[in-house]
Amino acid sequence: MADKFENGNIVVHGWLESISNALVSCLLFMQVMRMMGLNNSVHWMAWFLTTFTQMSITMAILTVMLKFGGVLMYSNAFIIFLVLEVFSVATIAFS
Repeated sequence: MADKFENGNIVVHGWLESISNALVSCLLFMQVMRMMGLNNSVHWMAWFLTTFTQMSITMAILTVMLKFGGVLMYSNAFIIFLVLEVFSVATIAFS
């Protein structure tokens, strides 16, 4: 039981790390792109792609941990990844 709880803590801390990195990069990108004279739409598209890439890497690692860590061993790995990707897109849209 303790092993699954420790895996959960690792997952939560990994998720929080990716969210905090996304927020810091958003502010940095906005300042740099405004100095370059680019449009706001270019900023938001670049921010979405950067954040989506970071979260996709996190979701891939989380999928492997859930599938082969014994938590969701009878589930399809692609379906797990797809659900987590939809969740990350929703998280990006709300942030």
